[in-house]
Amino acid sequence: MTMPIERLENPHPHPTFAKVCAALDALHIDLGDQCRVVDRLRALVERGPRKHILVIEGPAGVGKTRSIEVANGTIQSMEVAALPVNICRVRCTGTTNASVLGELICLDLRVPPSGLGNPARLASYIQIQMPKKGRQLLIVDNSHFLDQEGRSGEGVLRILGSVIASGAASVALVGREKTSAIGKRLKEVVAQTMEVVPVEPLKYENGQDLDAIKAFLGLLADGLKPALAGSGVELKLHTDDMAKRFWAGAWGVEGLMITLVLETLRTVLEGPALQTSSYLIGKDDFAEAWRVFAASETPLTFNPFSRHDAPTLGEIEQARARVKQKAEEQNSVVLPKAPRGPGARIWS
Repeated sequence: MTMPIERLENPHPHPTFAKVCAALDALHIDLGDQCRVVDRLRALVERGPRKHILVIEGPAGVGKTRSIEVANGTIQSMEVAALPVNICRVRCTGTTNASVLGELICLDLRVPPSGLGNPARLASYIQIQMPKKGRQLLIVDNSHFLDQEGRSGEGVLRILGSVIASGAASVALVGREKTSAIGKRLKEVVAQTMEVVPVEPLKYENGQDLDAIKAFLGLLADGLKPALAGSGVELKLHTDDMAKRFWAGAWGVEGLMITLVLETLRTVLEGPALQTSSYLIGKDDFAEAWRVFAASETPLTFNPFSRHDAPTLGEIEQARARVKQKAEEQNSVVLPKAPRGPGARIWS
């Protein structure tokens, strides 16, 4: 996953905004796809390292990395328990060749790297160290960054394939759309089966889908309420109108919804609006955050927070048709891109 584009941080943020950021860091909202990822990781481990590959795939901002943090116990979930195994977790941050992948794995295992520049030796070293350090699962986050070209790509496959073929640990690849292609290559070489678990944005295809969107926004607002106490700022998101606007504004991507809320709170708390004793954040307040963080990456032809009425399903279907046509022309879906702003950091 490419690193989110950040705004320059205010070195002296409003005290309440600092509390909001802390509350957001501590907040976890269980979503169906994320819980499913943890369940499938559990099933992978329970099968044992028997030449199975798990691919967790989806666009940026939908909680793939967060699912891993639930699995390893970094984040506590109310719906699913952490896995009862030691996990070797690495995260690619750019094009990752065999040597970089080896260094990342050795760093997590807390062993000195050996065989860098020699993929065969490096692979052999890692397959020995993995069980020696008690790791039963290897998770490679942002696997779409793994190099797939030439000798470097062959080295990456050699390392992962060695872990799988030797039974040293189970392997899960997590990333965007290119990730399943890497999984398929591994399957052709060493694995018997490959399971792909999609992680998708919240859907909005009919009126009933609004309930899930409202629930997410309601839990988000409730989670931030203690941080806003005494500030005079009120956040009310649990309405059909807001659900339609936020879904359209973020195209269902939870991380972008969080970014829109966080950036709007920053603007309100540090701006002139708080000259009054109380302030209810409304749709117009979100319009500027949407313009800065989402407008260039949306299929919509209008700002969903500026209009008097919320976007209709008909308008959304028209936008979907444009996305589908563009995807067919480019042979890839480019919307939405990585969510930007502080919200992207905690919901990637």
